[in-house]
Amino acid sequence: MSSIIIDSEEVFKIQLLEDIGERFMVFKSNHKYSVVDFICINKNNLRNFHIEHKKRRGKKCSFKTLYIGFDKVNKVEEYFKETYYIWDYDNELYWVKHKKEFLERDISWVNGSRVYNIFVSEVNTGYDNFIQLINSFSNDRF
Repeated sequence: MSSIIIDSEEVFKIQLLEDIGERFMVFKSNHKYSVVDFICINKNNLRNFHIEHKKRRGKKCSFKTLYIGFDKVNKVEEYFKETYYIWDYDNELYWVKHKKEFLERDISWVNGSRVYNIFVSEVNTGYDNFIQLINSFSNDRF
């Protein structure tokens, strides 16, 4: 018998499926170091997008920037262009769609790794707003 570990990504997936209903399928990557964590597929029009989920400690972001890994952004640009980066704090969700312009950002070093800076002022906030965005994908046949 295999044991299932319910990590922060699995908790996010369960809540997401509950809130977007039967119109979507959501698959979580089985690979611990996958470039993206989820693919979401609209059952009606097969429109799909990816989610990279980052669980963060604290009630909300208290810095001017959020970070996303250098290699991750470059691989998303090459393979997973329709991707949303999510930073999931205890009381706030920050999210932004991947943009090629992120590759032109200043690079910082955090804990020995290269990262791109994403300014909090340019991201969207709110879990409900993210759900509204996803629901807008199901309104069209394309």
